[in-house]
Amino acid sequence: MGVLEFLRDVGKFVTVNTMLAKDSVRSRMERDSGISFTEFAYMLLQANDYRVLHERRGVDLQVAGFGPVGNITAGVDLIRRRTGDQVHGLTAPLIVRADGTKFGKSEGDNVWLSAELTSPYQMYQYLMNVGDDDVEQLLARLTTVPVPECAAVGVAHRAAPELRDGQRRLGQELTAMVHGPEVLGPIEAATAVAFGGLPTEAEEATFALLAREIPSQVILPW
Repeated sequence: MGVLEFLRDVGKFVTVNTMLAKDSVRSRMERDSGISFTEFAYMLLQANDYRVLHERRGVDLQVAGFGPVGNITAGVDLIRRRTGDQVHGLTAPLIVRADGTKFGKSEGDNVWLSAELTSPYQMYQYLMNVGDDDVEQLLARLTTVPVPECAAVGVAHRAAPELRDGQRRLGQELTAMVHGPEVLGPIEAATAVAFGGLPTEAEEATFALLAREIPSQVILPW
């Protein structure tokens, strides 16, 4: 799409007043650094994405975190003005840690659902290392464990956080949900060896899994 085509097919349907009224734009304008034209125009780009998806593929619902709500509503309005159709947006608060920082790529938390990008072992270890204050809310928000049971896990974990039972339950539930329950046995066996278990009690498959996941070296006898 060329610039003139963009201005004709998108720009004329959106007023600057409407864009300035969006919280995402207004908050940036109030900062000392201001807002670049690229950031300002991004709302129109995402609104047009929604329009194209609606017209070509029949999409009538856009789902996102709470951050892009201004861009989504801009898309809803653009589609209504151009086609007369009514479409919708659904947003949800981002998952944040107890300290207020969010989980996401921008924070270095690249946890992927694909086993090729984040292995089941890596996902399990990531969840085993979440903060004590985050265990209960993550268990409630990311798994299908009943809320009362999540609360009970939280109470037990706060009583003995050094046991890391809360993180272990979170790791078991979420890893099994994403990759299947059959991965848990090998992962927990490998975790036991990696963190103080007796190597002599481990099976060969356990060492093979660890060799794929952590730096290792084969030492041949003389």
